[in-house]
Amino acid sequence: MQSHQYPIRKNPRLINYDYSLAGMYFLTVCTKNMKRYFGDVVGVEMKMSDIGKIVEDVYKQHVASYCSIDDICHVVMPNHFHCLVLFTEHHVVSVQQFVRSFKAKVTQECNKRNLKVEGCDKDGRIWQQNFHDHIVRGYEDYQNIADYIVKNPERWNDDCFNENHHVPTHPKQ
Repeated sequence: MQSHQYPIRKNPRLINYDYSLAGMYFLTVCTKNMKRYFGDVVGVEMKMSDIGKIVEDVYKQHVASYCSIDDICHVVMPNHFHCLVLFTEHHVVSVQQFVRSFKAKVTQECNKRNLKVEGCDKDGRIWQQNFHDHIVRGYEDYQNIADYIVKNPERWNDDCFNENHHVPTHPKQ
């Protein structure tokens, strides 16, 4: 019997950082296999699918359920979701728990509405396992990221998450 060697996943989080601390976080969550489940960009406007609308609605409800987490800005894109959130005080939930819960709620709502999409696994998961986070480090960093999020639909043709992109566009980090 042959044993399979699987790659060891690198932890994308900062070591020894408490992700429940007050602070501003730029979060990116991608769909499984980068599939365009959430809609498409037409011109410079994001036209959301039913699943994209669920992502938007669930996110707003999710943020509203925490008195010490504020949405600064967010955008639903065809195959990913960006948000800039402010944890206003040390919180009982970490960034990882916040994202995990958000992803689960979106998946549950899609399953409840029988919205199955091609490429999902048998449990209807539409998300990649991990997510990207960036701890915002000052006003200029905040401005660059907020601008990137707000203008993401109009930059879709050059977005690194677009499989047809030309030049990657990421905020300065």
